Amino acid sequence: MTKEEAQGEFDGVYSVTFSGPAGSALGYYTVEGGRLSGTDIAGARATGTVVRNPDGSVTLDIEADLPPDAWMIRGTTPTFVWHKRHVRFTIPAETVDTAFKGNPYFAPEEGVTVVMRQVPAEQFADMAGPDGLDIWIELLTQVRDEWKKLDKSQ
Repeated sequence: MTKEEAQGEFDGVYSVTFSGPAGSALGYYTVEGGRLSGTDIAGARATGTVVRNPDGSVTLDIEADLPPDAWMIRGTTPTFVWHKRHVRFTIPAETVDTAFKGNPYFAPEEGVTVVMRQVPAEQFADMAGPDGLDIWIELLTQVRDEWKKLDKSQ
């Protein structure tokens, strides 16, 4: 595999759940040419890389900007200012294929479990973009309103 082929090997849009001792975070991320970017339901925006290593393992190196009061899946106290979180872990070669197909992978370097699944770009690419948080809010508002209607009708 050439370097160019390896860089595009994981191209696509992914639904990713990070689960730690204090909870979980769901986000959507686009990978293009080994570059990762996306958003999550806590309001974080992330950028990073997905790199196939010579031994066949894959390293994800992600830096997230988190807004004030964002919850922390590792159990740390939310801060009252903008802050960054860095996540870096390597998936062993024998686990890569299953890890990128929705099977949970425990990243011991970070103490979190990661579930990644490629999803249709035409449905979810906008969720991974800069307007992702607005889309989350709109969808959740619509769902809340439907529940209110149902509750009133009962």
